[in-house]
Amino acid sequence: MSLFDCRGVPASTANVRALQACEQAVELTASYFLDPLAVIQEVLDEEPYCAAAHCVRAGLAVTATDKSWCR
Repeated sequence: MSLFDCRGVPASTANVRALQACEQAVELTASYFLDPLAVIQEVLDEEPYCAAAHCVRAGLAVTATDKSWCR
């Protein structure tokens, strides 16, 4: 079964729960609400090869360490 994210893009996982959690983490990131990294870590604990979860985690790391706004 092929899964698609909320934007219609094919998902990198066949695990519905992992996909939903990735979507939740992206929403949490965009809303500055709660801890999206905790949600992503749960996905990776269950589905370590989920590329979307690794991408979201990398994006969170880049966002958290971006100092360009300090100038």
